[in-house]
Amino acid sequence: MTPTKTFVALCAAAALVPATAAAAPPTIVREDIDETFVDEALSEQCGVEATVHLTGHQITRTREGGGVLDVFTVNLTGVITSEFGSFRVKDVGSDSTRVTPDGQVIVSLRGQLPFFFKGVLKFDPTTDEWLNEPNLAAGERQIERACAALNPEG
Repeated sequence: MTPTKTFVALCAAAALVPATAAAAPPTIVREDIDETFVDEALSEQCGVEATVHLTGHQITRTREGGGVLDVFTVNLTGVITSEFGSFRVKDVGSDSTRVTPDGQVIVSLRGQLPFFFKGVLKFDPTTDEWLNEPNLAAGERQIERACAALNPEG
């Protein structure tokens, strides 16, 4: 292929790339986490003070335009302790906000949120309407296991 034909082919291919792909790159922020706190809700459910130590990181990626506007990923390990024992949890996954071609905004939470669900939860942030049914039983089972480890007398 001649240099002119190569140049024309590259220009034609570039014209097919959507404008969003040519937009500015996303802003990326990584934050390391190392926090300790008392989980009041878990303490109440288990009947003992539950202290959580979280370590890991979270990454936020944001961009302008349509399609996927932001992605938030998390990889945390939590060690929850009480006077009777400890329980380990993982908080892993990604959350994203996207705008569909018809203008609807959808937030998708994917992964494992300790004591809430495992899998995917999609909802409309303007109405808080759930667009699917996530596996909430996984969160309930995890609460039961945590309470058994944190308060065996319970």
